[in-house]
Amino acid sequence: MTDLPSSPPPPSQDPDGMDWLNQSAPLNRPLNPSGVRPTSTPPQAEEPELVMEDEIPRARRRVPMGAPDVRVPPSAEEVRRARRAQREAQKRHQKEAEPRESMGKVLWQTTRIFALTWVAALLMATIFSYWTPDDFLSPEFRDKMRVVNTTQQAGDVLPQATPLPTQQKVVHVGIIAGHSGPPQDASFVEDPGAICDDNNDGTPELRELDINTDVAKMVVSKLLAKGYDVDLLEEFDPRLHEYRADALLSIHTNDCRDYGFGATGYNAVGPESREILRGIDEAFVNCIVDEYGRVTGLPIHPGVTVDMTSYHNFREVSSDTPVAIIELGYMYADRQVVTNQRDLLAEGIFQGFMCFLEPESRLNTAAPTPAPATVIP
Repeated sequence: MTDLPSSPPPPSQDPDGMDWLNQSAPLNRPLNPSGVRPTSTPPQAEEPELVMEDEIPRARRRVPMGAPDVRVPPSAEEVRRARRAQREAQKRHQKEAEPRESMGKVLWQTTRIFALTWVAALLMATIFSYWTPDDFLSPEFRDKMRVVNTTQQAGDVLPQATPLPTQQKVVHVGIIAGHSGPPQDASFVEDPGAICDDNNDGTPELRELDINTDVAKMVVSKLLAKGYDVDLLEEFDPRLHEYRADALLSIHTNDCRDYGFGATGYNAVGPESREILRGIDEAFVNCIVDEYGRVTGLPIHPGVTVDMTSYHNFREVSSDTPVAIIELGYMYADRQVVTNQRDLLAEGIFQGFMCFLEPESRLNTAAPTPAPATVIP
């Protein structure tokens, strides 16, 4: 008997045994309720992420003509590709939204810092107001605050605020009374300087030391009244070593000999050998010469001696101290002035200091010109 060829399967069946027309169970195998084709290895476990059904590409089986369109469940590889695409899309979305989130964080942090600072300041002000002891503020400050509060309550316009006083430099001045103090020669009790012994009896009627000391004390009093810090120094005062001040003047008087015509008047000079402050020294000397002559009316004597230009105190004091020496007048020719008008001589020196230390205050204020001194011919 000859074997007949087997007839092809009916159109409603495929090789896998599924009846696509009637959607019935497979003809020759057990029913697979999951609908997924069995594979040799089970699919790996994936993270439980939500995947929209419409986003998963689904493969379509070949269906005979006239059979209903049936979707095939996606395979494990298709699910992995869909999830990978979803994660990449989420990352792109996060990168696009990151700048706006950062700006929002900066604004929030800035607002938070300002709010905390304001609250802290308010809290400190409250604590300071309620727990400040009564003696914390000075009575003068409380009086000023009381005046301000009263003016504000009255509705008046507040006056212009007065600036707080600032610390100003105190002017330091030195005055040397010539020949005062212990003499350099220890065999002498004191150094009287030049003397006028009219009777030649050994008892002088006039001493340079007395003139210098009186005039120096008067000048010191005038400078102290001005608010300066003033030192009254002796001829060989140990404080003169590297002495520093805004100005230093040594006061002397010419001797009592009769030099004839022209031996009258005053003179002032600075250190001749100094180079560092030569310009300032000259300015100081010029102020002393101009103001002393204007106030006293005495003429200026043109001659100077080596004892003046090389005065020993010039070498002792600090090199940055303006210094000068003045001869008030002649004890013989100008005796009336140096004896009876010493306050006038002191005023002339004081005005010389004002010219040097406060030149701006003298621009609009002219000092009164006293009567000229009496000069003995």
